[in-house]
Amino acid sequence: MIKLIQINKGDEGMIVLDRSNFICNVMTKTRDDPLFKTDMTFPGSRLCYIVQGNAVWRINGVDRRVEAGDIVAFNEMQRRRFTDHGETELKLFIMQFDRNAFADRRYYHSFGRLIKATDCVIKNEMLSNVVKEIFTEATGDSKGKYDLISAKMTEFFIKAQRLYLTTDHADEANGKMIGILDRIEEKAGIGVSLSEAARTVGLSESAFSRSFSKHFGISFKRYIMIKKTEKAVKLLKTTDLKVVDVAYECGFNSISGFYDTFKKITGTTPDKILSVI
Repeated sequence: MIKLIQINKGDEGMIVLDRSNFICNVMTKTRDDPLFKTDMTFPGSRLCYIVQGNAVWRINGVDRRVEAGDIVAFNEMQRRRFTDHGETELKLFIMQFDRNAFADRRYYHSFGRLIKATDCVIKNEMLSNVVKEIFTEATGDSKGKYDLISAKMTEFFIKAQRLYLTTDHADEANGKMIGILDRIEEKAGIGVSLSEAARTVGLSESAFSRSFSKHFGISFKRYIMIKKTEKAVKLLKTTDLKVVDVAYECGFNSISGFYDTFKKITGTTPDKILSVI
């Protein structure tokens, strides 16, 4: 399997974004923008999410039509400019990474694999939804937003690898391992136990744990923690459930365990999430 970006911290598994080298912002463009049709390059690699409108984006001389929900990925070597866009104002959410954004710089270059595999433009609803959630966090007032963004970036790269960078679709073991992600998505609010996942693939728990980390660059335990915490954040923001009810709804066996996991993933506590709603 090809890893898109090395997820560091060993078994901790998170993509750690250096905040001074990771920038996210919203930009709007109109037809009278003086730079609208000027070939330009920019420092760092970028993921651009089309929030609103549509356009023709020329990247390295090739025109690509993009619309709301699409993601455009490119690096600092590619020249690009807009050649046209519709009557609606074009609104972009831009995530920029430089070479120091990740703890291990060697793996920054693997971002180019995604660009090559997708021909710069990603039209996939699943990945679009992940980036939309990052956009919501980045433009909101939530506590610990960068920790949540980091967790969502981990999810984005795992899913991008699954969709575009799996090298051997015919391999039965790879297929079973990738299928575990579907199972986790189905039970995101409860979680999938290590024993259940290992049994599904036909491996021992220790062998499964090693295989999951090898395939996806993140430990199984950490990934489950992220998914359960994401579900908890959503429930805290969108329902009237008490914290203790959210904890058990998301498969935690104790309120103390819920608080510990929540703090590890988000950098804050459930009570502080509630206090800013």
